[in-house]
Amino acid sequence: MLKSFLEKIDQYNCIAITGIAKNTGKTTVLNAILSEKTNKIRGITSIGYDGESTDQVTGTEKPVIYVSKNTLIATADGLLPYCDFTKELLSYTGFSSPMGEIIIVKALSDGYAQIAGPSTRSQMEETVKQLKRFGAEQILIDGALSRKSTAAISFSDACILSTGAAFSNSIDKIVEETIHFANLLTLPKYSDFSSITQIVDTLNEEETNKILSDLKNNKTIFFKGAITSRLIKQILNSQQTIKCLKLIAEDGTRFLIESQLLNDITRRGVNLYVQNPINLIAVTVNPKAPSGLILDSEELCNAISKKIGILTLDIKQ
Repeated sequence: MLKSFLEKIDQYNCIAITGIAKNTGKTTVLNAILSEKTNKIRGITSIGYDGESTDQVTGTEKPVIYVSKNTLIATADGLLPYCDFTKELLSYTGFSSPMGEIIIVKALSDGYAQIAGPSTRSQMEETVKQLKRFGAEQILIDGALSRKSTAAISFSDACILSTGAAFSNSIDKIVEETIHFANLLTLPKYSDFSSITQIVDTLNEEETNKILSDLKNNKTIFFKGAITSRLIKQILNSQQTIKCLKLIAEDGTRFLIESQLLNDITRRGVNLYVQNPINLIAVTVNPKAPSGLILDSEELCNAISKKIGILTLDIKQ
């Protein structure tokens, strides 16, 4: 299964690794990919801070990131003293972070790395372009410490979702949330943009009132920003017929709604679509929580795989 996972990874040029919670094994997944020998020049970066040996919030040990010679790394210049490989400075990006300016370096030897990349979509896109400009043929982006970060997922050509016991001590709850997030990530593409009757640039009170007052006529609405739980509740509570309503977002990460609300609104006949579908290629499971709790890895993998039909595995196992 691990071989199948790594072979699948090799097919893509830009891969985002995200998690439904902290400590779900994103860095372990990244290290597993980096440890696989390849002729491709790899580039790596992160949304937020990653690679430290101890988690800054929980105080528990974390896997450090190990890079090979010729890897390109986009990280904060304040973290360079904690990277023990020999470095060649390639570029200053001009993007600031709490740990300094994001720079691009080349590893001239194997060694351990700590990475902190940009946090906005536009900065991440430019950083990826610079990594490619310096020769990166495959780019790996470690997800943010915060949940459901969108900056990398939205423009990567593949996504890996990490889940596990850090989210809950209940296998049922982990499965439910993982399936919910996977369903949002893989919402279908809406192709008939000529039929859109309303475009929402910013979801403020004025726009919300406009949407709610004319649901009868505006049956196809495209949102350039987030579609929130509050809006979904207001639509559900409206007195208008919402059957056949189509809500379209740029990608699945823009739907910030809970699983119950998703079930409620689809049951009422509302359809959700995206402009840019996300290619979810695998789900990885970390059965161990920072508290020491260890769940049944096989049961967790099987339960998720059965629901979504996507390669699901425990990297460490």
